[in-house]
Amino acid sequence: MNRRHIEPLLQDAFINMKFFATVSDFDIVSVIFPSRNVLLDANGLRIRCLSTGKIAGRVVDQESPFWERMKNYHPPGFRLVQAKLSEFAEHWRDDAIVPYTNSDIRLELVDQFGIPVMADAVFTWHAKKTLPLPSRENIVRIAGDVGHVGFLFGGSTWFGRLQALTRRYYGRDIESLNNVLDWGVGCARIGRHLLERGFPHLYGADIDQLNIDWLQSNLGWKNAVRVDFDPPMPFSDNFFDLVYGHSVFTHLSEQDQDRWLKELHRVLRPGGFAFVTTCGEGGVYHTRYRDILNRPHVVEAFLETGFYDFESQSSVGVDVGREGYYRLVAHTRSYVMHHWSKFFAVRRILPCFMDHQDLVVLQKI
Repeated sequence: MNRRHIEPLLQDAFINMKFFATVSDFDIVSVIFPSRNVLLDANGLRIRCLSTGKIAGRVVDQESPFWERMKNYHPPGFRLVQAKLSEFAEHWRDDAIVPYTNSDIRLELVDQFGIPVMADAVFTWHAKKTLPLPSRENIVRIAGDVGHVGFLFGGSTWFGRLQALTRRYYGRDIESLNNVLDWGVGCARIGRHLLERGFPHLYGADIDQLNIDWLQSNLGWKNAVRVDFDPPMPFSDNFFDLVYGHSVFTHLSEQDQDRWLKELHRVLRPGGFAFVTTCGEGGVYHTRYRDILNRPHVVEAFLETGFYDFESQSSVGVDVGREGYYRLVAHTRSYVMHHWSKFFAVRRILPCFMDHQDLVVLQKI
């Protein structure tokens, strides 16, 4: 494959972080792809705990027992930074091998001078965990086979970043808002952290009856509702102060995307924000690297049209009743800026906000 085919996809830094259980501890493994636009001494990378100020870990790359696993998942060019959870906080675990801590842990990747490598890329582990955990089947339907630790770490990280976004764009904490919608709630990977805090104005919506049933039966969450494949949702106009949704637009056809953009505009109050994710240029590179090596026309079509539908994902099971509805799609940022501005003011796009997905900040004006 000619380098020019993937060059437009290699613009952004990418950072991810995972917990892996060991016999007596948990390894914190961070994967980083430095941006081609950033000069970075990768050998000096460390992990800092914002809660305590402690800095620990080092670049391990092939020394890590997780190198081969990461190599099979990620394209070439990444570095591995690894530390122990015990270097930052005391912890214990339950029978499900879920770590527990006395207080929240907030982690970021820093260079040798202690400067964050990527703005706002803070990873959070919330200490409070009183709600029941979903089964493997429930989790796989929304996040793949990430286990309870991956489910909790990903959700708490997203929620921590959502709190920061709310303070930035509303000037106050999310708990001070009136009605908030978790759109594409699944089994409440993100929303559970608001429910843990006793927030009474959180609503959930999803097409997946299995997960909605689980939320209502196990969390007693009556404001979580199953919605149809087509709008409208059972909410009045201008009902929500805030809407957020992770990896929903990544699974809608272009026609369905437009219907749901219009619907989100209807239920959001004037001046309110929607924080939603897409798979952009960087996401296509990180998730489809081996595929696009053999099919360079995919990249060309994606960049030319701005919207690319890779395939159906009905095998996941969430679109029972309308098989083929649940897709796997990607958007270029220029497409989002141009096309989505027909429905909202597109305030900002944050590249690789959460793993490989961009965050799009929309405002109803």
